[in-house]
Amino acid sequence: MTIVQFSEKHDKKIEIVLKWIYDGLIPQASVDNDYIPDSARIPYRSNAKKADSIYESIVKASSEQKHVCAKTYGLCEQEFLGYIERLVEAGLIVKRDTDNVTYYDATIGVSEIKRKRVLDALQAVSTGIAYGISSALMNP
Repeated sequence: MTIVQFSEKHDKKIEIVLKWIYDGLIPQASVDNDYIPDSARIPYRSNAKKADSIYESIVKASSEQKHVCAKTYGLCEQEFLGYIERLVEAGLIVKRDTDNVTYYDATIGVSEIKRKRVLDALQAVSTGIAYGISSALMNP
């Protein structure tokens, strides 16, 4: 779709959409080609800086069908992907590739999950991974 179509679809000013594109917050979008993928989502805004808040924020963004990326949180790509992998392992989000862009979707019922539930799910996954690694090291 065009930039104007995207701005109208999401009821955003063209200037805002252009800023998002220049900031790299709408993947695969191009000002030169006046193109935004049909699957594109508006970027999620977050001030989260601590791990617990980042986890919660990613789940919330996914449930609101907004786009998140490393830049959203001021993280390097590897660190961001670590958060994503742990949330996927906990069953809170799933990855979906469309138009050469990876999107993150909330799983069924995630809107009812409170912050404590997100952190509990992550704790369970982390404990399982730590147990598996320590068992493997102790029993080669």
